Amino acid sequence: MLLVLLNTAISNFVLFRNNFALSRNIADLFASFQSCISVLDPASNPKLFQSRLEIIIKDVIASDTEEMVKEFSLKFDRIVKEEGADNFITKLHKGHLGIIPWPVIESSLFYKLFNSLRKRFMRQPVTHPHGGAFLVLLKTLMAKLKANDWGALDQNLAAQRAQYLLSIIDDALCFGLSEPSSGEQLKNCDNDQPIPNNSGEDIFFLQDVKNPSDGKLLDIDICLAGLRTHWSEHLRRYRMTEQEYVQSYQNHLESVSTTRVNLVHEWLKVNTSRFPASNADIGNVFRVYEEKVKELKLMVVPCMITCSSCGLLCLRQKYHNGNHDCMTNHKCHTVCEFADDHSEEEIPPCDMP
Repeated sequence: MLLVLLNTAISNFVLFRNNFALSRNIADLFASFQSCISVLDPASNPKLFQSRLEIIIKDVIASDTEEMVKEFSLKFDRIVKEEGADNFITKLHKGHLGIIPWPVIESSLFYKLFNSLRKRFMRQPVTHPHGGAFLVLLKTLMAKLKANDWGALDQNLAAQRAQYLLSIIDDALCFGLSEPSSGEQLKNCDNDQPIPNNSGEDIFFLQDVKNPSDGKLLDIDICLAGLRTHWSEHLRRYRMTEQEYVQSYQNHLESVSTTRVNLVHEWLKVNTSRFPASNADIGNVFRVYEEKVKELKLMVVPCMITCSSCGLLCLRQKYHNGNHDCMTNHKCHTVCEFADDHSEEEIPPCDMP
């Protein structure tokens, strides 16, 4: 019975072939199908039981074809009437049933029916568009059958999906990727389609996240230096006031961090939309996400206190340890009021307070 249940649950086209010449007691032959209804409720597992059942009547001569279809149709009608709404045809196959009298092997029609069978199969809607999602569903269902767990499958799938999302949410926020070492993009787990990513290659800092390139923990100052490098205004500090420069820098950090946060939120939304929002595991994923977002946003707020070595403002993270640093080499790169200190051979140090 469990094998019948597994096949019926995950398939979209079920062939039942038997020698009905030996037994035409339909109720006995399909007792295992009827028993499946009481084990795993199709109503609680809407992603399962999407198949069409094709009954193949073996070794039927041409003259008996119509009579055989009529006979078995009446017997299935009797099952539906006796079992009512709980009959296995309606419950497990949504009423999709076909009866195919198959000729004897010596008949010229024996092989021609294979093409007809293929056409019926190709007309079936795709129930598992992505192999990875199908594999997860199959493994989960097999584990439930082994453990005699007859609860709704979506509860188990939601827990597995939540566990997977939580396992890579740090990498998603820091790198915008699901696997930074290989460059694998964030994807829809149900169809393997990548999530459109316009957040670039920026690396954001979170505690206890390692850089795949060297295996070392991310450094906040290095991450911010990378974000400045990708900023179009980072070389224009001496062409605007310090307040204008720092404000523009702060706006840049806010913009790129928001873009990354929106990417990860879309990724989470796409991969949890099939589960109820009230699910505890899914709710926990978004709670963790919100906490991580707060941490990431805090890490891109600049200090803006006066540099320990000059009068420019500190560009390190707001609550950093150590000296304040404007992240310049403290040299005057443009001719200023102290023109005599400038020469073609050497860039003078900037001694302005």
